[in-house]
Amino acid sequence: MNHRLAPQEGRPYPMGSHLRDGGVNFAVFSQHAQAIDLCLYDAAGQTETARWRLHGPHDGVFHGFVPGLEAGQVYGLRAHGPYAPQQGHRFNAAKLLLDPCAREIVGRFERRDEHLGYVSGHPDGHRIPDARDNGALALKARVVKGLDASERQTLSLGRPRRPKGRMVLYEVHVKGFSQSHPGVPEHLRGTYAGLAHPASVAHFQRLGVTTLSLLPVHYALDEPHLVRLG
Repeated sequence: MNHRLAPQEGRPYPMGSHLRDGGVNFAVFSQHAQAIDLCLYDAAGQTETARWRLHGPHDGVFHGFVPGLEAGQVYGLRAHGPYAPQQGHRFNAAKLLLDPCAREIVGRFERRDEHLGYVSGHPDGHRIPDARDNGALALKARVVKGLDASERQTLSLGRPRRPKGRMVLYEVHVKGFSQSHPGVPEHLRGTYAGLAHPASVAHFQRLGVTTLSLLPVHYALDEPHLVRLG
């Protein structure tokens, strides 16, 4: 991959990172950012290998196309702009940001002060931007390969085909259900594999459930006070 070339202008759509024309197009929206940097990382997400300024904004979208990049590339974003908490702005380019449209996330989040955009523990801390770089610790995105036509067709075959009048829909939380079911092996509890375990399937069948609706399926972090409460 050639990382010496700055990104071409690319397209302001679709949002996120997408393979096209022998490279990757990046697009991210920010109404108030003055500039956004694209930061590339090694496969482990530990070492930054390149950093470029994206083009724009055009209607609030910053974008760029990097030829030669492939699926599997790990990246993050840095946003430049005003640090004015009284106006709702907390831009801090020392902090690596996760692409809000990331389709795969790299890393495991640990709550540390380095992630805060302000100085923690100082009486005026919220008015002072924290200058520590959190790049090595922050969550990052990975460019993924889109589905081809045959893969999309295969996935479409798995949709529920039971008439609505005979459907018993069961809304379930993946972690909440699978971590408390005694028939699910301990190492699978709280995971999608735990939800798909034969013990879980048998439980739903005994209830007469035909279709599951999973809530939620997006990446989420618990609030700090909830973590402290266990």
